[in-house]
Amino acid sequence: MAQAAVNAGARLLWALLLTVLIEGALTALITRDRRKLRHNFLCNVITNPILNITAMLLHVLAGLPGYYLCLFIGEPLVVLAEWRLYILFGEESSKKAFLLSLLTNALSLLAGLLINKLDLI
Repeated sequence: MAQAAVNAGARLLWALLLTVLIEGALTALITRDRRKLRHNFLCNVITNPILNITAMLLHVLAGLPGYYLCLFIGEPLVVLAEWRLYILFGEESSKKAFLLSLLTNALSLLAGLLINKLDLI
């Protein structure tokens, strides 16, 4: 049981690290703005653990369908939450904030699915 908890914690940390790196790199490329990079980091620290813990729990309770259902519902909610957080952080344009949230989350979701599919972590 203790080893399972350690493994789950390690997977959560890896997921957060990879998300921060992937989304941070794309944010830096798109915006070239350190302030927006910090905002992206803060958004991920808030939303990533919530989604990943929920997905892990649903995977345990309902198997792979529960995991994918969580992603299907949760990822759009994360895009919306981060969009609103960007606006709260003072982004100048609602449209730009939404597009940044959508693009960064789409890239990190695809990378995460590929990593899981290839069982790299």
